Amino acid sequence: MNLNGMHKLVTTLCFILLSTPVAETMTTVMPITAMETEANTQTGGVETTVITEETTGSATETTIITQLPGNTATPPRTIVRTTAIIPNYDVAPLTGSFSSADCGSTKLCAAEPTQCDPSTAADCFFFAATQTSGRNFECQLSGPSAGYIAVTLSTDATLGGNDTTYVCANDRGNVRFIGAFLDNQELSQTSTLNANEVKGRVDNGNEILCTFKATVPASASRTTGFTIGLSKGSYNSTTGALGNPDTVFQSPTLDLANSSANVTNVLANTTSSTTTATPTTRTATVVSTTSQATVPQQSLTQGKNASERPVGQKSIFHAEVPSLFLCSSPHHCGRVEPAHAMRTLTDMNVA
Repeated sequence: MNLNGMHKLVTTLCFILLSTPVAETMTTVMPITAMETEANTQTGGVETTVITEETTGSATETTIITQLPGNTATPPRTIVRTTAIIPNYDVAPLTGSFSSADCGSTKLCAAEPTQCDPSTAADCFFFAATQTSGRNFECQLSGPSAGYIAVTLSTDATLGGNDTTYVCANDRGNVRFIGAFLDNQELSQTSTLNANEVKGRVDNGNEILCTFKATVPASASRTTGFTIGLSKGSYNSTTGALGNPDTVFQSPTLDLANSSANVTNVLANTTSSTTTATPTTRTATVVSTTSQATVPQQSLTQGKNASERPVGQKSIFHAEVPSLFLCSSPHHCGRVEPAHAMRTLTDMNVA
């Protein structure tokens, strides 16, 4: 090709490049579809909109739009593409420990008892999540159990609607990681949850600690909004079966990506009261047969000196004198057998 031809080729390419419009996703705010979620925040007059869109395969596209105060022009868009974590449930040894030190600043934490520290309290059920990108999070989970501990993420306010659950089981002193779905208080195991890089160990025979990375499910809200549930249960090391979970913590629906969110245990607000019926007291009179007159000698209350039986049941009377009568009134008496005999008196108008 001669110089003149080369010049024409370069000119043509430059024309094509200059004539090509800027990609629409960089200049125009696209409508929100059913496969997208949107979150809006405003700080110091600067409004930030984050749109997360599910794309083909396991990829997630997050678009960040920043609107400066007083700027009426179309705001710029920053697009971040993330890929879902590939499942791998192999467990590596966990060295060191994790704590509640960064809760509220770099990671969102849930704990029972409230604000307990897993690095110092052996009876602390603890979960922490740190967002790395989009729906990808680094997670920490610990708690006491001879079987398993688990964290469930529900996309609504109710736990148990086929909700994603990450399980760390005590498998003969080692940690086994299990993916599961919680439905109607039963766990069904699955190998399809997007979680990997699992580390774990068991301390003191029953304190389970594990860490893992996970791509959490798409939330039904405009944010990464979930209800968090912490539970424990039995685990059969021979069959691998999981017992039904015993929920020890449940949060309100909150944004998992908001490390400063107020995380409370709604189960702690559930109180139950019991009412104890006041027993009915009935009095009987004991008289001696050695006297012809009916002379009251002792007053007995059912439930005392009568084997502490409830009102309405048979009462046991211990005779300590040769011959006595147990009377509910001067005209209604029943004979008690000789000394030290124990008899059951029933329905003598002393019901």
